Parts: sequence; structure tokens; C-alpha cells
Amino acid sequence: MYFESLHTGLYTVTPRRTVNTAKLDTFLDNADLHPPMFLDDESAIERGHPRRIVTGPKIFAGTMGLVRADGRFDQVVAVLEFNQCPTHPNIAP
Repeated sequence: MYFESLHTGLYTVTPRRTVNTAKLDTFLDNADLHPPMFLDDESAIERGHPRRIVTGPKIFAGTMGLVRADGRFDQVVAVLEFNQCPTHPNIAP
């Protein structure tokens, strides 16, 4: 898929991926992200979430991996913007 092939309103469905606690913890450690609401349920609940949540960068990285695995891009060189890219709100491991 080339940039020129992309257009407003393009819709695609990718395979699903489960983010488990171990994968999330590894990502947080590698990215040096340690906000409490990403680390434990208690901190997330204090901030109004039902349990700990997955960071935006992890969701974005996972989305790029799924799009690539689905054959949408042979090589992902750069992404300028994902606008109106729906995901489940407050994704939790």
C-alpha cells in the first residue's frame, strides 16, 4: 500500500492481539514509562478507571504491528497521523 492509496474514510480490519500484563510491563520498562495508573489497578481506580490501562504509545505500536502483519505495508517507514482511529476506550491488560 502506498501513501497515494490512502484516502479519508479508508476502513480496515486487522487481526486482534491480546495485551497481557507481562507484555505491557515489558513495554513500559523499555519505554521508561512509569505513571502509576499504567502500573497497578489501585492507582488507576483512584483516577477514575476501572483498572490499570494500556498506554497510548503501546496501543499505537500494537496497531502498527497488526497493520504490518496483515500485509498492509511491506515496510512501515513513517506514519504522519492516525485521526479518528477507533480503539476500545481504556484498554486494560
